[in-house]
Amino acid sequence: VEPYIRYAGLQDRLSENNRTDRRLNPLGTPGFVLFNVRAGLIVNPTTTLRLNLDNLLNASYREHGSSLDGAGVSVSLGAEQTF
Repeated sequence: VEPYIRYAGLQDRLSENNRTDRRLNPLGTPGFVLFNVRAGLIVNPTTTLRLNLDNLLNASYREHGSSLDGAGVSVSLGAEQTF
């Protein structure tokens, strides 16, 4: 089990095209902090399962230059099989 943080500081640089895009804040994008946890389980020498829990505090955030908010709390499960 591994807790980890994803952080982005204030981003206030925009291209001239983005400064006139009504979907984007002309002052830039506020910073954010996301708290996450991931875990892996080795089932056998060729199979690994993975579980990710992202944005555990359901923080509101937006990637710089995006007009869409980021995902809220999310869970993903994956498997890796080698041959």
